Amino acid sequence: MRKIWAGLILLAVIFSLILVAVLAQDGPDYYGSGRDRIAVIRIEGAIIGGSGGSLFEGGMTWSETVAAQIKSAAEDPTVDAVIFRINSPGGTVAAGQEIANAIDNLRASGKITVASMGDTGASAAYWIASRCDSIVASPTTVTGSIGVIINTTNFAGLYEMLGIENEVIKSGQLKDMGSPNRPLTGTERELFQEMVDDMFSQFVDAVQEGRNLSRDEVLSIADGRVFTGRQAYTLGLVDRLGFFEEAVEEATEMAGLSNPEVFEMAGPTGVFRQLFGGMSLNLVPPGGWMMIMPSFSQR
Repeated sequence: MRKIWAGLILLAVIFSLILVAVLAQDGPDYYGSGRDRIAVIRIEGAIIGGSGGSLFEGGMTWSETVAAQIKSAAEDPTVDAVIFRINSPGGTVAAGQEIANAIDNLRASGKITVASMGDTGASAAYWIASRCDSIVASPTTVTGSIGVIINTTNFAGLYEMLGIENEVIKSGQLKDMGSPNRPLTGTERELFQEMVDDMFSQFVDAVQEGRNLSRDEVLSIADGRVFTGRQAYTLGLVDRLGFFEEAVEEATEMAGLSNPEVFEMAGPTGVFRQLFGGMSLNLVPPGGWMMIMPSFSQR
């Protein structure tokens, strides 16, 4: 009985510490004292679709969550500019495009937008940055990686070695396209390539328009390679070399502000939301059925 009570007390202490940590970080972080205001929205880690943002979901950016923050900034008459603090190697195509579209709408509302790159701002993260009015990167930021990739895995040889037989009942010949249980057929490979080419074309369109470059200029560097911030600057992929403070200066100058208050947009609200984010009951475990599907990402 004592062990049970000791365990319950320990759990209560741990939960209390987590609760204190959540409450301590609840709400935006402010500095500056002027009447003008610059909001900061973070894009960190892998960029994926959906909503989230709990204490246990570090290392990723949820497109719906960020899009909601952007919408809030667009509708807030006290916000004059938004800085997107980016430290991400990329993510899924649709998630990056969703955030980029939200930035387009933000700019249409009259707000100034500046991308501030940290260690990394590549692939889908660069797609997002390219939609901003200005991009600030450090000289050693890793950026670029304009391209799309589909990964598939073939376990057929392993299954044969282990004596595992796989049977598939499907409604059409292509319903299990990309299954790890067999090699790709020539037709499937062609279809996947067509999908990659279409997504890639949309990526190039976004960069071409956002960076005011010709299509040939974008295509000449859109082979998936990455660049340092300094290289990207010479290629016209970023506008200024610097760090977060330089991004604040850029937003201040572009928006014509004076001694602005810089604050971080609040994420999920409420203690439960902070603790558990968008957690819901799901009959399929994470990575369950989707494990048979190929992954679509930007690199």
